[in-house]
Amino acid sequence: MRRFLLASLVCSSACISLDDFPSESIIAGPRVIAVVVDPPEVTPGSALSVSALVVDAKDVEIEYRICGTFDGPFGGAQFGERDEEDCGESALLRGTGPTWTLPAEVLQTFWDNTDLVETILGGALSAETIATIRTEVGVPLLIEITVQADGRELRATKRVLLSENTSPHANPPPPELKYGRRDVRAVPDRTWTCAANEPLTAKPGAKIEIGPATVDGEETWVEPYRVINARGEVEERTERAFYSWFATAGDFESHLTRAPLRNQVWTAPRKAGKNRLWLVVRDGHGGESACGFDVQVGS
Repeated sequence: MRRFLLASLVCSSACISLDDFPSESIIAGPRVIAVVVDPPEVTPGSALSVSALVVDAKDVEIEYRICGTFDGPFGGAQFGERDEEDCGESALLRGTGPTWTLPAEVLQTFWDNTDLVETILGGALSAETIATIRTEVGVPLLIEITVQADGRELRATKRVLLSENTSPHANPPPPELKYGRRDVRAVPDRTWTCAANEPLTAKPGAKIEIGPATVDGEETWVEPYRVINARGEVEERTERAFYSWFATAGDFESHLTRAPLRNQVWTAPRKAGKNRLWLVVRDGHGGESACGFDVQVGS
């Protein structure tokens, strides 16, 4: 009965097919699908670069802003993209361009300013806890991205850690995957691009299994890292691999996959033409890599 009433309520305003609501994986206009900070954990003496992957847009302008951030009891544990704008006029640094690079001497000023570090961490932590965060966990900074793409404004955020860690974590390696039985790998010197040895094809409506490459069924690149839990104790964790899938057409079984069910099935569109697919790899700790590749459907 509830199902009938729900259908009646929907149709009373406008009867629409669920097919009218596109999947989260289908790109239907300008969109930011990845933000890569290299390295994701910056140590003294290191430079930093930030790049946003903006898809399905011809005219793109990107602005970056960095500000101090403090989420959760002790920071350093939450990462990812958000839509909200937090920095406002309080941005510590600003930059523009497809890739924004900050020299090591610019980032060193954060460590030289102890008061700034304490402010970012909330101001109420003990000197011992702050020292632990600096050397083992990392001080979180928020990078805000504003994109002007084909007349639309897009926003995203990304976290980066500043630390004195002797073993800072790295981004996942450039994506490698299987398209059916074909190997697809990142193309050197071509940002955000993967390709196979021969053109990738699909028949209209065909179902193609796609999966990230692993070694003996495992991701060899995941790393341990440390956070400070709500009790003020250092806690060791291990990164996990998350795979986000995107395409200009067709459909995926799910938007996100992760171990042990990493593989994905892409249903090709019934209309012939060239389609672009993307794989974004995240490690759950701020690390990220991504690439896109073309598939010709039909003739």
